[in-house]
Amino acid sequence: MISISIAAVSHVLSLLNPIFDPLALGIIIGIIVSNLVEKREGLEAGAELAIKMSLPIGIALYGFRLRFNETVPSNEIANIIAVFAGLYLSSMLVSRLLRLNTNTMILISTGIAVCGASAIAVVSPAIKAKKSETSAAILAVMATGLIYTILYPPVSDILNLSKSEYVFLSGSTMSMVGQMKIAASHYGSDAVTSALGLKSLRIFSLIFMVAIAVGISGIKEKKVTVPWFMVVFVIFILVTNFAEIPEAAGNVISKTSSIFLTLTLSAIGLNTSLDSVSELGFRPFISAFLGLTLVLLILFAVHLAL
Repeated sequence: MISISIAAVSHVLSLLNPIFDPLALGIIIGIIVSNLVEKREGLEAGAELAIKMSLPIGIALYGFRLRFNETVPSNEIANIIAVFAGLYLSSMLVSRLLRLNTNTMILISTGIAVCGASAIAVVSPAIKAKKSETSAAILAVMATGLIYTILYPPVSDILNLSKSEYVFLSGSTMSMVGQMKIAASHYGSDAVTSALGLKSLRIFSLIFMVAIAVGISGIKEKKVTVPWFMVVFVIFILVTNFAEIPEAAGNVISKTSSIFLTLTLSAIGLNTSLDSVSELGFRPFISAFLGLTLVLLILFAVHLAL
């Protein structure tokens, strides 16, 4: 019941202000509640049950949200792929230099490059990540996004970015959709729509990130195991891209997936001690922040050169 309550509160708060991702809010509130309760045994047992029930459904249904956007120009696709690869590799490099463990490194890189908390939630079970690793990665990516949501508008004005350049910047580099919408709105509602089109390409790339994560995890454990719901996740991606899904049905499925993933992360938060997250210190945040910053510096340098 506690996990459900936290998930409900998280969704209500995200409706009040889209800058907050309901999945990230769920894990934050869960951690706070968990560390305020003295007797954790019953709380952890209930949280484990919630994770086992909600995680497979949330991830499987998320496959319906990975739809390839055919309306984006081909030259933009090439640019998006270049930025996407830069975000992933730069975050991996910084994480390696900071000596973060493999799971945390993969989760941060995936969250920064793809779609924040949602991507981390999907990839976590594929690599058998610890709850503290999942929590630290989501908190790091969310904090980085909040900082740049505030910085993008003034930086855009200082560099005199055109509307198309700013749309590309927002759609290709912001991790969480809510934060991206707020950043892109600096140029109006149509800029948000265009940025969402670019963002959809990054979200679609999650299928490749899952494959990479499973491969890395398989090398580490010397065997590859794929959870059944990951197989369903891929099947649903194929269905939504090659079959006609009514828009109303797609919206319901998307919302249902978000609810179950929020419930999952709320339960993970309830089952995560603050001490286990604090052991990693500021390294996850530094990794996420510098990983994005390095790519932004390159993009700004190219803009000034042209």
